[in-house]
Amino acid sequence: MKLKTFALALTLAMGAGLTVSAQAAEVIELWPNGAPNQSTITEAEKTDAEGNIFNVTKARLEVSVPQKPNGKAVILMPGGGYSNLSMATIEKSFVPLFQSEGFTTFVLKYRLPKGNPIVPLSDANKAVATVRGLFDKYKLHTVGVMGASAGGHLAAMSSVSCKDNTCPDFSVLIYPNISMMQEETQPKSSCRNNLIGPDRSVQYDTTYSAYKHVGLSTPPAFLAVSAQDEFAGSLGSMLYARAMVENARPVSLHVYPTGNHGWRAEKSESFPDGDHFREDLKMWLKTIK
Repeated sequence: MKLKTFALALTLAMGAGLTVSAQAAEVIELWPNGAPNQSTITEAEKTDAEGNIFNVTKARLEVSVPQKPNGKAVILMPGGGYSNLSMATIEKSFVPLFQSEGFTTFVLKYRLPKGNPIVPLSDANKAVATVRGLFDKYKLHTVGVMGASAGGHLAAMSSVSCKDNTCPDFSVLIYPNISMMQEETQPKSSCRNNLIGPDRSVQYDTTYSAYKHVGLSTPPAFLAVSAQDEFAGSLGSMLYARAMVENARPVSLHVYPTGNHGWRAEKSESFPDGDHFREDLKMWLKTIK
């Protein structure tokens, strides 16, 4: 009886250890001396019962080191339509996936724009530069970005608007809201209005449509979207992939027949293609040097 009790305790402890390994080991404030651009949000930050974070005005990175680091890092950017940070999918699905492949993960809790699009983008660019500055500390040599939904838009924009040490080495864009062009956005998407604001202009639409800025130095990209997606749609991902091909940049585009929007990196009733997606991403990650 005692042996069985010990075995059970050991199993629970191991499970707890696996959970702890996915928790943030360190929190790094991005702008300890103040950000170069100020958010217009005045309400206090708050988190709801589902873990969604609202009114984010303090950008930070939360770091987790896997059991077997491979020297590569990824900055994960949550979605939430630019109205909040939807953390559950990132923390419960994508962090464990990347860590299982040896990636040191940096979850970016970026400031929400409230109609000022430069605010989250400056956080994303700063995050890449910050992680590069931590290469020696964490024994890293590569850093990429990953984002889902609005986070996918932010990750894409950080890949096409960067300079020097703010440029990621690769990007993983999951059901991303690539385009901010009115005629190309899905009616159900709130990203465009929350990012640019009600007084948006065509100039802003073009500036923040990531595919229009793909160039000869844009990092390799993996894109995944559902053909059924009612919020991001598949058009933006296709336009980004086409721009990558036109600029001779490495790109892998996956359009799955199931899933709609907001799926995780596992097979589920609503996303039967989850296992296929997971294997496709893992295979692609092995090409990152």
